[in-house]
Amino acid sequence: MTTTPAPLKSAMAMIERAANAGCECPTNSEIAAAMGRSSMASGADALSTLETLGMISVVRGRCNRVVTITATGKRTAGTVRKPIGLVQRKPRVRWTRARDSILMEAISQDMDFEQAANLVGYSPEQCAARFDELASRFGRQAA
Repeated sequence: MTTTPAPLKSAMAMIERAANAGCECPTNSEIAAAMGRSSMASGADALSTLETLGMISVVRGRCNRVVTITATGKRTAGTVRKPIGLVQRKPRVRWTRARDSILMEAISQDMDFEQAANLVGYSPEQCAARFDELASRFGRQAA
């Protein structure tokens, strides 16, 4: 079971602050510094990892990028006139019956989504979305 490492949480918090304030996306160097790293590549790697985890989506331009927070829909400022031809990374959220069972058992034991997320290895937002999906599919008895 995996949880989001502290450096990635720092990067995500910085991006969320920028989106909430209506500012442009932080640079790779700024993200790396927030993570306690000195390499610009660390910032770029963090963005790619967050995107792969499904926590953000990124539209990249030649000189800028716009990041959307998946859980809230908030975006960093800016527009990308000509997106560069990179393949969008797909979130790697793959729910299995076992993870569904763990999630539902955790919720039935009065755990919150953050606690359940630690058990199944996804973010609290992803757990809440999956719970809503299962509840709508199976009716109120699932809740």
